[in-house]
Amino acid sequence: MGDDCAMSNIIEQAMKMEEEGREFYLNAAGRVSNALGKKMLESLADDESGHYTQLEQMLRGESEAALGECKPEFSSGALRVRAMFKEFGVRTSDEIAAETGDLEALNIAMEMERKGYDLYKDAASNTADTAAEKVFIFLAGEEEKHFEVLQNMHRYLSDPANWFLEEEQGLLDGGD
Repeated sequence: MGDDCAMSNIIEQAMKMEEEGREFYLNAAGRVSNALGKKMLESLADDESGHYTQLEQMLRGESEAALGECKPEFSSGALRVRAMFKEFGVRTSDEIAAETGDLEALNIAMEMERKGYDLYKDAASNTADTAAEKVFIFLAGEEEKHFEVLQNMHRYLSDPANWFLEEEQGLLDGGD
């Protein structure tokens, strides 16, 4: 009984964290000046809603149903960023205006994702429910991808010229 109670507490804590993350991303999206950054934050808010739903299912004892929802949209944060860039088109570094508040919001978001990753990894190692363990591992992976996306966006907004050099190397060497 104690283990079930402890796991319920972890899930409730995770649900609160996901809800706070969603609210943070939506608020930040409303304040950032960069259109690509805004779209990325709104996308992360949507992800947090999906994670919340999975955790709700687990809290109801429906770990198998939550496991069925483990469908990552992208296999890595870098692919997600590339998809967003394709949607927005390439911009020159002169068109990218990052304000200090935009970068600070990304720093806060990266810290939130780091904490989420730690929570889910710990929860995965402390549950006897194999479906729940797989969901926690999935959610830890999602938090890790979110961190990568945010880190990449931070690099893009803080130093667009170098970001383009690093990310678009194919343009420099004649490759695809």
